Amino acid sequence: MIFSVIILFKSNNYEGSEVMSDSSIQPNFDINPLKIVAFASGSGTNFEAIMKAIYSKSLNAQMLVLVYNEADAHVRLRAQEFNVPTIFEDHNDYESRELFEEEIWKQLISNYEDVDLIVLVGWMRIFSDYFISKYPGKIINIHPSFLPEFKGLNAIQQALEAGVSQTGCSTHIVIPELDSGEVIGQVRVPIIEGDNEESLHNRIRAQEHPLLIDTLNIMHQRLYGFN
Repeated sequence: MIFSVIILFKSNNYEGSEVMSDSSIQPNFDINPLKIVAFASGSGTNFEAIMKAIYSKSLNAQMLVLVYNEADAHVRLRAQEFNVPTIFEDHNDYESRELFEEEIWKQLISNYEDVDLIVLVGWMRIFSDYFISKYPGKIINIHPSFLPEFKGLNAIQQALEAGVSQTGCSTHIVIPELDSGEVIGQVRVPIIEGDNEESLHNRIRAQEHPLLIDTLNIMHQRLYGFN
């Protein structure tokens, strides 16, 4: 089974150019860690992948805090295992999406001013323009399709119903238009005869973990360069 990986990186010197990232280049882990806030609603396997990459020194980053919105989300237990602080806010307690996001933003700005990236790792909410405007170009999402194919909810089901031979996963910058921001990296995943939503989801998720780490290393390079 072959998985194709495409990592896109726009050089600061050559606008619009695309080059393959060199995973053999490693930053100096003593300075300039990428300061991350993670948002999650579910099990948190991608959150755990980030933490393992930090601990294994394959990612020069610091996880500042985990924000979650489901009281029983398993990701909160993963955060405890790695001694990561958490913020819990239930969106059902707020009259509007903007009020919910404003409360989260107030807590972040009060305690974590120097945020480099907000990484959505299974965050099952769509951000309003209000929140995106607070962190322009700093919110990264991972989506279970090869964008621009199958945007929005139920992307895996969409792919199966379309009868295509392959789908994938993508990391991208979050902008107000759903799943339409700049793509950072993508992986193609074949659809096998007899696949159902669960089996395909499991194979896509296995590819999401390394793609996410590659993406964060690219974002570190954009912000800090390699020291």
